[in-house]
Amino acid sequence: MAALQTLRNKPVLLMSIIGGALLLFIITMVMENQTGFFGPSDKAGEAFGNEIKVNDLESKIAEEQNLQEVAGIISSYLQTGKFDNQGLTEEQRLQIRQNVWDQFVTEAAIADECDKLGLQATEEDLKNALQNPEYEEVQFLMMVGAFAYQTPTIEGYRKFITEFDKLVAQMAQGNPEMAELFQNIKRACLYAESKLKTSVLEHKYLTLLKGSYTSNPISAKMNFDESNTFVNVAVAAIPYATIADDQVKVSDDELKTLYDQYKGQFRNPTETRSVKLLDYIVTPSAADNSALFAEVKALEDTLRGASTSKEVTAIVSGSKTTIPYNDIYFKKEAFQEAQLYEVFSQLDSMQVGAVTATKNDGQFVTTFKLVGRKSSADSLNIRYLTLRDKKQADSVLTAMKGGATWADMAKKLGQKDTTMWQPMPFYVAQPTDNDSNTYTHPCQLPLNTPTILGDQSGYVIAEVLDAKAYSEKFNVAVIKCPIEYSDDTYSSALSKLNNFVANHKDAAKFEEAAKKEGYTVYSLSSMTTSDYTQFVAQLGENSKETVRWIFDEAEAGQVSNVYETRNSQDASHLVVAAVVSVNEDDYLPWDNEDVKNFLTAIAKQNKKAEMILGKIKSVKSMADMQKLQGVQTDTLQAISLADYPYNEPRLAGVLAKANKGQFVGGIKGGSAIYAVQILEKTTGSKTFNADIELAKADSRKAYNAFVQMGMYGRPQMSKYPNALLNELITFSGKVKDLRYKF
Repeated sequence: MAALQTLRNKPVLLMSIIGGALLLFIITMVMENQTGFFGPSDKAGEAFGNEIKVNDLESKIAEEQNLQEVAGIISSYLQTGKFDNQGLTEEQRLQIRQNVWDQFVTEAAIADECDKLGLQATEEDLKNALQNPEYEEVQFLMMVGAFAYQTPTIEGYRKFITEFDKLVAQMAQGNPEMAELFQNIKRACLYAESKLKTSVLEHKYLTLLKGSYTSNPISAKMNFDESNTFVNVAVAAIPYATIADDQVKVSDDELKTLYDQYKGQFRNPTETRSVKLLDYIVTPSAADNSALFAEVKALEDTLRGASTSKEVTAIVSGSKTTIPYNDIYFKKEAFQEAQLYEVFSQLDSMQVGAVTATKNDGQFVTTFKLVGRKSSADSLNIRYLTLRDKKQADSVLTAMKGGATWADMAKKLGQKDTTMWQPMPFYVAQPTDNDSNTYTHPCQLPLNTPTILGDQSGYVIAEVLDAKAYSEKFNVAVIKCPIEYSDDTYSSALSKLNNFVANHKDAAKFEEAAKKEGYTVYSLSSMTTSDYTQFVAQLGENSKETVRWIFDEAEAGQVSNVYETRNSQDASHLVVAAVVSVNEDDYLPWDNEDVKNFLTAIAKQNKKAEMILGKIKSVKSMADMQKLQGVQTDTLQAISLADYPYNEPRLAGVLAKANKGQFVGGIKGGSAIYAVQILEKTTGSKTFNADIELAKADSRKAYNAFVQMGMYGRPQMSKYPNALLNELITFSGKVKDLRYKF
């Protein structure tokens, strides 16, 4: 009460306390919700002290997607002479999103290294780079030159940029789609040029790395001697697999001791979570299958009684089929695609009017009717006159019937009297309720008879002068319904999983309990925020909510609620995450699932090796070795000491030192205990040449540095540079991937 009275008597003090509490509350909310005082944080990630905002990342993704689309269109045109703009698939777009992030991190690493090394990309470097087809950006710009002016050079590209405004202005009225393509091409070119500076820096860095791999005459001589020495050797091995795992027990104390020896391999400076992920895919139930089968079976019976195309159309359109019916006759080849192959395989044996028995293939329930069969021309020699409306069409047709020639009418209408061969791989039947003198398609026309063709787009008079290549065509009504789960099935699965989660909130026991209930559980023993991309690819965009819960809300030992998500293949997933542990240290702990499995495998192998070595203590010869149970024998002929037989370095080392006739046992390899006896050891006929061997070493060095190639043939980082960069990124980059938040 005394404290309360003090506050009443000192209002300034009271307001200070209230204000402080309010400020603390605001700060807490900001920290919990990853927001700033002026709105949500828009940081998508960070690497080597460089931040990238969400808008900047999305902008780079959009530019990269445009570049890839434009490159595909131009490449297709240069190869085929046709424009083929198929666009990017969803998988390609997801891959580009990941590639752009990877590029940001790699560029940050290279920029950081180049800054320390004093490497820069000068204006002169960039000018020279534009003349160097080694860079894939330059390859693209040259391709633009080839597309615009048939000049695959940078000069052709520069001409394109110089004359761009004039080219687009010419296209804007007559061909707006081409004008838009040219706009996208220029945009892609500017983006490619902006990437060139990074590529120049990368090239300088790689060149420096390449030069840092040194060779010397002594190591060259050692390599030569190994490759020029050959042995014939008898080998006996007792694999560790001859001892069952359950015969070897490993304690936690032994694992902890091993952990100290191998701890350097478990360094992991990125915050991780050990997660158990339950992924249940909702599938149709037996009742769903039965209900759909009965539904399609009833449609099959109805199809049998349908006698007109209108009746057939009504039946098919009222079903759940994925194949629309258009009352059109198609060549048999049109049914060869996978979804219709069962139709293709039965057409020749079916009678008109026949309906197939309803069939369930596990994915679809199908029945189909052969409505009609007809022979018609695959190609028509035809001519057209375009008319303003039906009234003008009737007037022109009347004039022709009165004796006016086609040429006269074409001249009067200001049109050309030309003919063309038009492919006609299908036949469209005339609707029974159509105007008797207005047809819907030229395939219906008789020869040498001018006729009105009319539809929503206007009227023409057409005349078929000749027809050729007659073939049989088929009119088929297909009811092919995908087997899908019902609302009841989905609700039941969701309810069951919700009940399971409500009763199993202990993350440590979650996996065992889930498997007993028949659920599939995956282990993510060292999950990072970057793993969200795998979630999205497998589970769908909504799975980001699961990742946010795992990293932003969950504590060790907690189990999430059920998340509902749908992936790009339209599969429905019900997902539950259990966070077993949180690791914020620089090293994964010894009891991390992956670490424990690794240590357990080593411990068991060591114990098996000890058991086998105990059995062969008295073995003094190859003959003794061959008498042991479980032994495997082999004879290797003329192998070079530079080779690793069975991929065992220790075995190679013994062969290098052993003399002819010598028996060496108890060799502890990676997969077995070995014994060898040298049968023959010879030196090859090659003569050492230091210059040649040093050149070979340099060639191997270049291969290790540049074995990978980019999409336009430019050498890219390979084995050693990639390993170095990955090491830098992992342990020095302080990479924070926050993309999962958006």
